[in-house]
Amino acid sequence: MKGAIVNNNQRDAARERQQKQQSEQQNRLSVEQLEKIRQQAYDEGYQQGLEEGKNTFLQQSTPFIEQFETLLLSFKDPLELLDENLENQLVNLCLLISKEVIRKEVTTSPQTILQAVQEGLALLPKSEDRVRIRLHPDDASCVRKVYHEKSPQNCLIQEDSSLSQGGCFLEVKSSTINATIEQKILKATQSLLQLNSQETSSHANDQ
Repeated sequence: MKGAIVNNNQRDAARERQQKQQSEQQNRLSVEQLEKIRQQAYDEGYQQGLEEGKNTFLQQSTPFIEQFETLLLSFKDPLELLDENLENQLVNLCLLISKEVIRKEVTTSPQTILQAVQEGLALLPKSEDRVRIRLHPDDASCVRKVYHEKSPQNCLIQEDSSLSQGGCFLEVKSSTINATIEQKILKATQSLLQLNSQETSSHANDQ
């Protein structure tokens, strides 16, 4: 009898353990399932939130983007004007550099002033009148040395400290020739600015 009771107790205990294990397994599955469901819901909500947030941002930012585009368009003409001013400044800078280069060339190469005098004489009309040549004192000294301390035939060399080196001013009764450095640079400036203006107009027409 006692043996039967022991066996029954063992069976009951085994059954309880099995039921307990099954219950724990079911609970564990339930927790895992709940966690999976929760994570899935979170992910879906997060993704939906991202999409809604992006759409909201685009809707709110569109007016600012349009305002910025309008602002850029309003800057178009001033920027073009700035480009033109910059081009003119670059032209003036190039001319300034050219002037300094010419002056240095005159200092190191006396042939430059002799060429200027000869070109000026060639432009004068043929006449029996005496030509007066005004030069910077250093240039006048250079020309006299070439002509052995004498002026060129039918010419009178005069020193003029107001003139820059490298140029000259020739006069006869009927006409004058301005072959000064300043005059040469002025002509070069006008040519460059005219060319620059033509290119700017052509570019505007192409647009």
